[in-house]
Parts: sequence; C-alpha cells; structure tokens
Amino acid sequence: MFKPHITIQNKVTPEASKALLRQLSAPFKPFTVNGIGLDLWEYLGGPWRHNFSYDFIK
Repeated sequence: MFKPHITIQNKVTPEASKALLRQLSAPFKPFTVNGIGLDLWEYLGGPWRHNFSYDFIK
C-alpha cells in the first residue's frame, strides 16, 4: 500500500520526535488533497538522489 508522507523533523532524538508528534496530533484534522505528480527520491546515507518525476496530468 502506498503511504505518502511529509518529513517534518529529521535527525532529532526520539524524545523530541514524540513531543512534536503529540503537539501536532492534537489539532490535526484529516483532509483530502489532489496529487498532480510524483517525485521519487532515494536516500543515500546523507545526500539524496532524484530518481524520476511523473506528472499525473498531461
């Protein structure tokens, strides 16, 4: 199953991550979005490499 996500924090302690999750979860309301494309990136242990882009709308 495809589960797109947005990274909000990176390289923080587990405690800091859990604290921010609690803070952001309380007021969060699910919403619908329309995707117009997809970019696939690969994490290479530090830098990222862009692999491809795909536009859904032609």
